[in-house]
Parts: sequence; structure tokens; C-alpha cells
Amino acid sequence: AVVLAVDRLHNGMAIRFIARGRSMWPFVLDGDRVTIVPLYRHPEPGQIVLAIRDDSILLHRVIAIGSDDRILTRGDALPTDDGWQDSNAVVGRLVAIHRNGRIVAVPAGLRTRLMSTFLGRCRRSVRAFRSR
Repeated sequence: AVVLAVDRLHNGMAIRFIARGRSMWPFVLDGDRVTIVPLYRHPEPGQIVLAIRDDSILLHRVIAIGSDDRILTRGDALPTDDGWQDSNAVVGRLVAIHRNGRIVAVPAGLRTRLMSTFLGRCRRSVRAFRSR
């Protein structure tokens, strides 16, 4: 399935799939249907991108772009980043989130990046507090 998705993106076609997991909470929820388009130019910090890593796909936010064009991504609700990736590992960007029959705005930019980090940390703190 990963190879087929990458082939479609490389051929200029959008893909749509159901997001699984909670790494992008609160912006992309488990079960959201997401639309990804090919990446025609270098991504910008704050954008949510589709990256290929170890034969799996990650839908995570761009945190930084290195001077060597490598890309650092992280799930909004995760405490650590995914590590630096070659720019060719990033194959698409999120353009639409479909939730409960309606389209939800795709958050991007510095303000969203800061808010996502804050909310992710709050979520982790609440979980830690509840587990005591």
C-alpha cells in the first residue's frame, strides 16, 4: 500500500486515506479521512507532510528545515521528533481533513506549530497525572 501511495503522488495524483493513531492530536484525529497532494516544492515549517520511513508512512508536522535540505518532523502529540530525514523521503502534504461529513481547516504556520507543541505537552501531562 505504501508503494502504491508513493507512486500515485510521484505521478501527480492526490491520495486519500484514513489516518490512524493519535500522534497528531488535536489537529488530525484517529479516523479522520485525509487528502494528500504531491509535494511540488520544498515544505515549510508548520506544514503537515507525508513522509516515508522504514517502509511505513508518517503524517507529521515539519518542525525545521536543515541547511542541507534535510527535514525534521514530529507528531504534534509526541514528546520527541522523528529525526532528520532526506528531503526525498517527504512525498506529499496534507490539504484536507474530512471529519464527520465536513471539511476541517488544515492548520499550518508558526502559531499552529507552537500551539500544537503546547497542547501535546498538556495532553502528556494529563495522562501522566491520571496514571498516578
